[in-house]
Amino acid sequence: ADGIGTGWSTSVPSFDPLDVIANIRRLIHEEQLVEMIPSYRGFRGSVIRVDGSNSFDVHGVVFRQNCNDGDHTIRIQELPIHSWTTPYKEWLESNIIGGSTGESSKSQPFIKKIRDQSTENKVDITITVSPSTAAELCDSFVLYKKLKLSTSVATSNMVLFDEKGKIRKFDDPRDILEYFYGIRLQKYVERREFILADLKHKVEVLENRVRFITEYVDGKLKIAKRAEVAIVEDLDRRGYLKVASKKNSSNRGLPETSQEEDGASTSTNDANERE
Repeated sequence: ADGIGTGWSTSVPSFDPLDVIANIRRLIHEEQLVEMIPSYRGFRGSVIRVDGSNSFDVHGVVFRQNCNDGDHTIRIQELPIHSWTTPYKEWLESNIIGGSTGESSKSQPFIKKIRDQSTENKVDITITVSPSTAAELCDSFVLYKKLKLSTSVATSNMVLFDEKGKIRKFDDPRDILEYFYGIRLQKYVERREFILADLKHKVEVLENRVRFITEYVDGKLKIAKRAEVAIVEDLDRRGYLKVASKKNSSNRGLPETSQEEDGASTSTNDANERE
């Protein structure tokens, strides 16, 4: 998540859902949570924690064809997160020797040739660099830095809304899980109670209908040519369930029951209409 809430910026890295699920299970079993590393679906690069900090280095994927004298061929097969193929290729082209300088005016152009075989879902760019750059790029740190194949993400600005809609800052993703675990657990309890109450209510309505139809067929209930008020009084006297109205069902936290779904009243109307 990245954005602003009531004047506060926030940046929460993505994490592997399987890691989150595993830690939730640890919470259920009252076990210690394990560290979670940022993860991005489909990303084939690496994410490594920086020792002693809440920052992570993110690297793309690059292969050196050789580190010998002469031309040096490099194949780039993944960009860092939040980097896009088209802008990156434009940056590479601005660093072609003899080409338009653009951004490369700040540094010496070092690329001789670019071959782009990228697809919609996969990065595949091969570049050939000048001999003067070849030896320099044999150092991995320089390679990633010079080709802009590294970036970083941090968990130092994870600002979220809590259950009351107030701003709350978290220093570790595990703190987020621990904070909202109890809240979500209570909501699951409430959801279960609601579902059970709803199912019980539906069973009662169906039982009410079955009893009404059975007693009507057996002649125990007289419906034809009787006032509705008299029929309702008869049903009350026989202990029939009064199905909640829309207003009452909303107050009970149950799904609203329409006139067409009311057990006894619906059957009463239908029976009168058939006579």
